[in-house]
Amino acid sequence: ALLRKHIRLPQPEPEWPRLAVLTILALLAIAVLGIGLVTHWNRSLRRRVEQRTRALQAELAERARVEAALRRQTALEDLILRITTRFNSLSVPAEIEAAMPAALEEIALFEGAERAYLILASEDGRTFSESHEWCAPGMPSFLSQYQGQPATLFPWLIGRLIAGETVVVNALADLPPEAAAERAAFTIQKV
Repeated sequence: ALLRKHIRLPQPEPEWPRLAVLTILALLAIAVLGIGLVTHWNRSLRRRVEQRTRALQAELAERARVEAALRRQTALEDLILRITTRFNSLSVPAEIEAAMPAALEEIALFEGAERAYLILASEDGRTFSESHEWCAPGMPSFLSQYQGQPATLFPWLIGRLIAGETVVVNALADLPPEAAAERAAFTIQKV
């Protein structure tokens, strides 16, 4: 007993501090790994959400475009119905003649145009005449200039009209290269 009092023998270190440190290090490693996995999963999820959001935005834009086209189509059909109903109620040629400018005006305003024409081709298709015209205020009339004109004056335009097509020209730049004669005449007339 005396020896134990004066001589100190090395005592084994307790195991628990070392185990605690190892446990803490292991838990830290697991936490770091977990944070890394969560971060990776979060980035992946964010990318998928962004892709889906872009797809939905594109789908909504297309749906809005289609709905606008349907609204425009419905409005055009309503316009055609109104004009047709109006003309069906007319029986005297003078009434029909008088109603034409108003109908052309409605069509031009619907299309956002400054002018609208009704052009008639001769039976043989060699000449054309502008039978009716509507012009926005301040726009010059060309009605008297286009009577009995040769179809070769506007070959592209007259070809389309003889084929039964409706021709809408919003700007001279919209005319195709084969409409060079039309572009030149319209430029001179400031159409």
